[in-house]
Amino acid sequence: MKTNRNFFGFSIRSGDVIIYDANGAAKDGDLVVGNVVDMKADTARTVVRRLFTPFLVPSGMSDSEPRLVVDDDRVSIMGPIVAVWRGG
Repeated sequence: MKTNRNFFGFSIRSGDVIIYDANGAAKDGDLVVGNVVDMKADTARTVVRRLFTPFLVPSGMSDSEPRLVVDDDRVSIMGPIVAVWRGG
């Protein structure tokens, strides 16, 4: 997955390539890729957050969004991040 925004608190920049394990089990403290569904607007977006069960927590430095509660309906974990390659 190639990022189109900065996550400075996680040292991830726009253009970096994130590799996540779609079959891996995320543990507390892991950086994860999550999916957030807006059922009213019929849209979904992908986020990068740190997992502190049951919350997905933003970096706090570059993201003003509140923590999200993982409910596997509106907010789900796609997988733990296993590598990040710096984009050009």
